[in-house]
Amino acid sequence: MRPGPIRAAGGVVWRDDGTLRIALIYRARYDDWTLPKGKLEHGERELDAAVREVREETGATVAVTRRLLAIEYTVSAGRGGTDHPGNDIPKTVQFWAMRYLSGEFSASAEVDDLVWLPLDDARHRLTHVVDRAVLDSFTARPVPQSVVVLVRHAKAGKRSHWMAMTGCARWTRPDVVRRAVSRRSCRRSRRRGWCQPTGRDACRPSSRSRTPAAWTSRSPRRSPTRPTSSVRMGHGRAARDRESHAGCGDLQPGHRRAGPRR
Repeated sequence: MRPGPIRAAGGVVWRDDGTLRIALIYRARYDDWTLPKGKLEHGERELDAAVREVREETGATVAVTRRLLAIEYTVSAGRGGTDHPGNDIPKTVQFWAMRYLSGEFSASAEVDDLVWLPLDDARHRLTHVVDRAVLDSFTARPVPQSVVVLVRHAKAGKRSHWMAMTGCARWTRPDVVRRAVSRRSCRRSRRRGWCQPTGRDACRPSSRSRTPAAWTSRSPRRSPTRPTSSVRMGHGRAARDRESHAGCGDLQPGHRRAGPRR
């Protein structure tokens, strides 16, 4: 059975220290100067594989800037890592432009040396013609210094609508993530002192302290004039009877007032 095509990914790693320089790696096993790249692992995306391979082969932490050329060529079966000698296997490599951020190179079993060269020197040092085509696609446009990410099919609300809906200008509790809340939960937040009210409620003082101790050691509210009991709370006549006899002592815990039902 003929093996399938090999998918790989890599990057044109560059840095600008007054002169734009490109990272090239030397592989003694193949005796070539090339761009860092490698095969995709099972279930791995191309961009993830490109960043991983660049980090493994150059030791560099990079910022991906833009997508470059995808090259196609054939490799021998033994070099492609298969058990089908004598067959040429197609290989596709997708490249990205990557800005160098940090990291130090160390030689490994796959890469023996790394150099940073200016564009013209790097182009002449590259062994393979397909790698020069990738470098040409990198120099075809100005070097990107920043990235703008466009999010499609997203919906953003207005800040004025948020404030009108919640009544909150900002969150002051540090461990509360800003999120969309209803009017009811926002009123509860104002009572607990978690958010800053606006509008006509701005002058209304908070009934609770906003110190971290008040947030961590909050105890349930209990009225000092009404004793607590284990009487089950409910609705209707039984609830009204408990309300009217609370604190009078004639309604014991676990008992209900006797009387005809309506």
